[in-house]
Formats: sequence, C-alpha cells, structure tokens
Amino acid sequence: MTSSTFRATCLLTVVLLLALAATPSFSSNFVGTGAGLACGAPPGVSDPNYTLTSAPFPGPYDARTTAPNLPGWVVPPSGYCWINPYGDGTVDAPSGDYHYQITFDWSGNISAEFAADNDAKIYLNGVYTGIETLNGVFGFEQFTPFTITDLTPGWHSGSNTLDFVVNNWVDIPLATGLLVVPTPEPSSLVIFGSGVLAVAGLLRRKINL
Repeated sequence: MTSSTFRATCLLTVVLLLALAATPSFSSNFVGTGAGLACGAPPGVSDPNYTLTSAPFPGPYDARTTAPNLPGWVVPPSGYCWINPYGDGTVDAPSGDYHYQITFDWSGNISAEFAADNDAKIYLNGVYTGIETLNGVFGFEQFTPFTITDLTPGWHSGSNTLDFVVNNWVDIPLATGLLVVPTPEPSSLVIFGSGVLAVAGLLRRKINL
C-alpha cells in the first residue's frame, strides 16, 4: 500500500467512525419535545408527539412549542423546543401538576435529558421511575440526564408510555414548561473511541515498518 493510499484509508475510517458515533441510538419513535418544530412567538404549534393529558385547569389541553422564558430556562439545542399549554413562556400558569405523555415502541434504551419549570418526575407505564429533575424547584435552570432500560420500573416489551409530571410550585405560580432532548447512547462513544485507537494502531504499525 502506498503512503497516499494508506493516509486516504485512515481518513475514510475516521470519517466513518465519526458518522457512526454522531448517529444517536434511540428507541424507534422516541423523540424530544418540539422535535423539528418552530420555537417562535406565541401561540407556538402543537407538538404531535407529546400530549398534555391533565393540568390544574379545565381542558381541553394542548402541548405547544414555546421559546425559552429567558433568562431562567435552559436554552434547548437546535431542533428541540420547550412545550407548555400556552405556547408562551411568560404566562403565569396555575400551580399544580401538568402531565405530558409520549408513547413509543420499545427497540432499545432511551438516553435523554430533561428540564422543567418548576420540577418534574418521570413515570414509565404509570410506575414512578425514581427519576426527577435536579436542583429542587429550579429544575428549569439545567438539564437532568436520564436513561430508560428494560430494568427501569414499569418497563415491558412492546409499546411503552412515558409521563413527565411537571409541578408548578404553589408558592411560585409563574411560567411552566417541559423540555426533553434525546442524547446519543454511551455505546456510540465507545465505538468511536475504539475506532480512534484502531487507527492509531495502524499509523504506529506503518511508521514501524
């Protein structure tokens, strides 16, 4: 193998490994809030994947995309939005629980992170998972990572339902909202790291020849 061919092969290997590592490994139809939708001015748009099933006021209910209620809410990455019943992050919402629900077909672990105003807990098929936002009633200021596997309480094969129960604190009945963002599973990072080591080994071998 010529030197130029070898370098080209190594470069192609690195590119392929980067693409593989950057491709998230998610459950088949689990998506984040506001996936692919506009996070612009009120009243936002309805999220087709998340349903607001109950809230501390009479229905009908709707989960709508909203721009961050800056400077308090963590800024979502590109492609995702906060959601709330109003499509407006500045509305003073009633205190109490807001139940957001997504149903998905199980085909692998879910790795994601979430934030909520004021805080939130996650239920899988109606069973409390023990997962809740960090930092007490300031669960909107940072992301809380979480993973759902077949060992998570409430899991079963086939169709599963996640409920994010967001609490708008009684002493601070201001804005409310939920943000969920899928993240790549650690396995993809392991693949990338292994690939880099393999390329490094090839380079060392070439140098020693």
